[in-house]
Parts: sequence; C-alpha cells; structure tokens
Amino acid sequence: MYINIVLFLLVALVYSSAGFGGGSLYLAILSSSGLDPSWMIAMALTCNLLVSGLGSMHFLRSQAVQLNRVWPFILLSIPFSFWASTWKIDQEHFFLALASALTVAGLLIFFQRKTAEVSRAVPSTMVYVLVPAIGLIAGITGIGGGVYLSPLLYLTRWGKPKEIAGASALFIFVNSLTGLLARSGTWSYEEHHWSFWILPVAVLVGGWIGSRWSIKWLDQNAVRMITAGILLFAACRIFVKVL
Repeated sequence: MYINIVLFLLVALVYSSAGFGGGSLYLAILSSSGLDPSWMIAMALTCNLLVSGLGSMHFLRSQAVQLNRVWPFILLSIPFSFWASTWKIDQEHFFLALASALTVAGLLIFFQRKTAEVSRAVPSTMVYVLVPAIGLIAGITGIGGGVYLSPLLYLTRWGKPKEIAGASALFIFVNSLTGLLARSGTWSYEEHHWSFWILPVAVLVGGWIGSRWSIKWLDQNAVRMITAGILLFAACRIFVKVL
C-alpha cells in the first residue's frame, strides 16, 4: 500500500500539469490489488475529482480556458456517463472493458505528439459526435474520459495546448462527479478506510504541485512513453487474467 501511495502522488503530480486526473493509471495500479471493482472505481473517481478540480481552478483563474467553449460537450457527456455508471456489469466483463479502455488510452498517449502535430484538422463536429461515446466509456470503466477527449480536441484544432488541458480538466471533473453520484450507495470504503483517506490525500498533494508548476525537470516525452507502457502492460495482465 505504501508503494501505491507514492505512485498515486507521482501520477497526480505529472498528470495535473497536463490537465488530466490520472484515472486510467489509478485503475491500472489498483487492477492487480485484488480489490472489489466497485471500490476501485470509487477510489479512481474520487482521486480524479480532486486532481481535476485543482487543475480546473488553476486553468480558470489563469483564463487559459473559457467555460462558454467547454460546456456544450461537457453537457453532452453527462447523461451518457451517468447512464453507463448505473449499468450492472459482472467482474469479468468489467475487467474486459477496463483492459480495452486501458489499451486504447495507452495507444492514444503513445501517439499523442503525432496527434498534436497533425497538419490537417478533423471537422469540429466530430467532437459533438464522439463525446457521448467518451461519456459511455467513462461511465463503464470509472475514468474521467480526458485521455480520450484531449487527442480529439487536438485533431479538430479546437484550441491551444493550455486551452485543451483546461477543457480536459473540466471534462474529467464533471464526469468523475457524475460517476460518483450515479454509483453512490453501491460501494463502501469501511473495509479499506485507511487507504481510502491516504490515497486521496496523496493525490491532493501531487495535484496541488503539478497544477501550479509545469514539470520542466521531467522529460515529457519519456513520461508519455512510460505512461503508455504502464497502461498497455496493465491491460495485457488483465486480458491474460480474464481470457
């Protein structure tokens, strides 16, 4: 558990600087813990909510992103995220969905630079077409969905990197809150009360640091590759376990 605390803090520190909450990595870290999936999702969403909340405040205060540009696709995702969060999925199907989501997330992060540098923009209407699907994925797997939204915004030339980071943070915050509300009453932290409070504290510390200072002493390309590797490795482990 001590290793998880350190890992959660580091994930929050690095991810918050880019407007992400780290939900996919929190789930990847917890996937081999043997914990109940409902508790894993609740923990990932709680940590996502805290980190993305700090990031959202930072980006809004610095006027890096405008709410009037973000709210349309945030509102589009809410009903789908809430609906998918209420689905009753057995452990096997949950882990299959999670492994699939981690695989896609890992590949998106791996090719993120190429996505950001693409010379020809995708029509902006694609955001509104695909956001409901992102909401469904977020609701089923317990992630905020920012890791899917960010590449899409780059492809559509929606805004500058800081604007996209701010939009992703707000999107993650809303979808994490939606997921927690939809799942309220279906999980309990009593059995894991100690870790329940320590892990959110760890991500608060990491998120507070990361949302205020860009991590210049880290090679962002190396971080991207390591993150993609962790997600793909975790996905492979889950696939081997359930198939």
